[in-house]
Parts: sequence; structure tokens; C-alpha cells
Amino acid sequence: MLRASIAALATIASASLVTAPAAEAADASTASPQSCPEVGEVSTSFGAKQGYFIGAPVPVFRSGPYGPKGGSMSVAFQAGATVGASVTGTAKSEINGLIAKAEASLSVTLHGSITASTTLTGTFAVSPHKIGNAKPGSDGYKIPWKKTEIVAPCNVKTIGSGTLTAPSLSIRIKYWETSS
Repeated sequence: MLRASIAALATIASASLVTAPAAEAADASTASPQSCPEVGEVSTSFGAKQGYFIGAPVPVFRSGPYGPKGGSMSVAFQAGATVGASVTGTAKSEINGLIAKAEASLSVTLHGSITASTTLTGTFAVSPHKIGNAKPGSDGYKIPWKKTEIVAPCNVKTIGSGTLTAPSLSIRIKYWETSS
């Protein structure tokens, strides 16, 4: 009985040894060779962009609370309000390069800064028992970024990462309401 078991195991082992090289050869002929970027190559990648309102560095205008009928609030912000891009995780001097790479990578329009050339005005209906709030700024994006370098064949090292926040559209007034 023991001899029959050993003979059966030997037959199974030799059969798998015979078929394994043929299977490996078939896999090798269909696989394409992997290539790695050159050592020293540096690249920057970007994550998903997230819409974000970037307020100008001026105080929020507040009005209210209004009574049971609500009310109307008019605001005017003088020309010259500026909204600028910011970056975390790297020197401020690299911001223009990151903006250019993000525009190309994500197919968006970004600006280093935007300035209102005219006075911004607006009138807003304030809901009953609410406070109206207004602030000039620009709709833009928050975009995570990562800078990597190839330090050895197929060995990647992260050399910087952070978030780029940049305006995309012209300056407007953002309005919102809060409770009293």
C-alpha cells in the first residue's frame, strides 16, 4: 500500500514538472517586458480636484438678524480685492510651476492671482430671522499633489506633497446666511 502511494505521488510530481515549463514558456511569450523610468527622473502627479471658494483677504460683511419678514442687504466691495493661489508642502516659489502642471494634467484653468478691476456690488434677499453674510472671492480648486523621484531602477521616492489652492474664475461676491 505504501509503495503504491509513493509511486502515485512520484507520477503526479513528474507530470507537473513536465507541464510547468511549457506553461511558463507560454506566459513568457505573451508578457511584454517592463521598463522603468530613468534614475533621477522627477515627476509631479495630481489627485482629484475639489471645487473651493477662495475668499479675498477682507472681512465678511454681515447684516441682520432680520425680523419675521426678512429683508434686503446691499453690499459694495471696492475694486482691488485680490485672491491669490497658495500651496502647502513646498516653497512658495514653486507655485507657478505647479499651477502650469495642474492645468495640463487636469484640463482646468487656474490663476496665480486675480484682482477685481471694478467695484463689486450685490443685493441679496435675507430670509426671516437670519443674518446675511457676503465676501468677495473666486471659485477655484483645492488639488492634492505629489512629487516623486526615481532613486534606483523601479524604486520611487516621494520628495514632496501637499495641496495647491488656486482661483479659476473671476472675482464675485459669495452670499450665505447664518442663524442669529
